Amino acid sequence: MSDIVENFVGTDQHGQEFDLAEASKPTVVFFYPKASTPICTAQSCAFSDLSSDFEAVGATVVGVSNDNAEAQKAFDEKNNLGLRLLCDNKGSIATKFGLNRKMGLPPKRSTVIVGENMEVLGIFKSEREGAGHAEWALDFLKNR
Repeated sequence: MSDIVENFVGTDQHGQEFDLAEASKPTVVFFYPKASTPICTAQSCAFSDLSSDFEAVGATVVGVSNDNAEAQKAFDEKNNLGLRLLCDNKGSIATKFGLNRKMGLPPKRSTVIVGENMEVLGIFKSEREGAGHAEWALDFLKNR
């Protein structure tokens, strides 16, 4: 992955567009392989639980998976996430971050913090530490 992320515009679970370049910075972009699976649920719920803490440090948080809008919306509603969940059906967002997998597999579980001028400030990768992604991102933002 380069130190600068190419801009992307994605669509969330409500059909609303999200433009990374227009989002307030820093922006925390967390990738999860599949909505409603146990580790992905833990990861997303951790971000949701800490949403007011992320707001306090001025961060925007957005989740990304290759699920469709219907699956993302059901996932959001079932878990009361209140987060923007982007649909990356073709893997184009994950590709911009270097997190895509071959043969149509879902993106790698990762969290990327994007700062001003689209620079990557930090990245955390762990397939098994779902809840650890949110904790890492918040600690990173508080201590930078």
